[in-house]
Amino acid sequence: MYQNVQEALCLSDPLRPIHSYEVIRAKVEHLTGITQIQTDMCINSCIAYTGPFESLDACPKCATSRYEHPLTTSEQRQGNAAEGEESHSNSRGIV
Repeated sequence: MYQNVQEALCLSDPLRPIHSYEVIRAKVEHLTGITQIQTDMCINSCIAYTGPFESLDACPKCATSRYEHPLTTSEQRQGNAAEGEESHSNSRGIV
C-alpha cells in the first residue's frame, strides 16, 4: 500500500524526495514509541500462539499445524537433544 502512494507522489512531483517504507516505519516508531510485536499465528488467524496457547503445536480451533512442515519423530528426538535450539520453521504474524 505504501509503495502505491510512494509511486503516485513521485509521478506528481518527481523532484520531491520520498522515504522508503522502512525509513517511515522507523520514524513513526521513534516518535510514538509504538513498535511491532511478532508472534506465531494460526495460518487461519484463529489464535496467536502466546499465553495459554504458547506451547501448542496445532490450533485448538481449526487443528491446523503451527508449523509449515510438521516434525517427524526423528526430527522431534533431534530437537529434544539440542535444547534451546529451534529445529523447525514456523509462520510469523504481526499482532
